[in-house]
Formats: sequence, C-alpha cells, structure tokens
Amino acid sequence: DGFLVTMNDAYGDGWNGNVLTIGGESFTLDSGAQGTACYTGSQSDDVAVSCGGGSWQSEVSWTFNGVSGGAPNTSIFCLTDGDYVFTGCDSFGDGWNGNTASFTENGVLMAVFDGPAPGEECADFTYTSGGDAPVPGCTDPGAPNYNADATIDDGSCEAYCNADELYSCAYYL
Repeated sequence: DGFLVTMNDAYGDGWNGNVLTIGGESFTLDSGAQGTACYTGSQSDDVAVSCGGGSWQSEVSWTFNGVSGGAPNTSIFCLTDGDYVFTGCDSFGDGWNGNTASFTENGVLMAVFDGPAPGEECADFTYTSGGDAPVPGCTDPGAPNYNADATIDDGSCEAYCNADELYSCAYYL
C-alpha cells in the first residue's frame, strides 16, 4: 500500500504555487488549509471511502484496510491494485437505514455498499482497486429504462408497476 501525504497550510489559502516533490511525483495544495494525496512511487490509487447518508448513523461502523470508522465519515486510502475487504456492521441489527459506503477511485465512483441486511450484525464487501470503471445506469430489469450494460445503479430507474410488491399499482388491477 502507499503513503498518505497530508498537506497543511497555516494561513488557509493553499500553498500559493509551492510544490512538494517526492521522487518523480509532485504535490500541491491549491486552496484551503489541508489536503491529502496518495504516494507509492506512482503505483497506487487514491481511493476515498465515504460512509453516511441515512438515519441512525450512531449504529453504523466499518473496518477497511486497517482503519475503523463510522458514519458520517470520509477516509482516503492509498491502495495498490488488488482486492480489499470492507466490513460493515450495524450495532442494532436492522441494517444501515439508508446509509451507504461509496468507493471513489481517482475521482470516479467505483462501487457502493448498502451495509449488512436486516438481521445481520456485519457483512463483508470486496472492493477491487485498479479495476475497470463501472457503467452507471438503471440495474432494475423491470424498469422501462433498464440498462443491461450497467454495473452500478445510479438511481435513475423510472417507476413502474411491479406485481411482486404489495403496494405496487399492479396489486390494485
């Protein structure tokens, strides 16, 4: 794995054009008081894991690559290509209540984990760093705008009648 480079600026306006160079890589802080970047000699990916977005966040916890966290949280990891296990837990056992863990690699959303199912305390999710970027789209085969090529649901599925669901419009027909 790589090294996380943490850059600080006491005044809070960035480094004003100054640069930190390690080996053949350069880092700068364009604005603000703090920033992070990933360094392993150009062989790692900067992976951000963001957890949150739902209710009962105090019940949510996770571990990933030797780091533990909860919700809300965003952590940056320097990962070499390969598989990594993310373990998400819910202390009450009723699922993550809308919270998710999103994995963004070099600025591209790569995966989303919805947490353990209700009734499970913890669940593992395997994240592959360095893989192909996912294809966003509607992954619900019953939706009118279903995209068979989509590998990650982007929330764009259009509503439709589903006879399998109790309160679907088909139930009343």
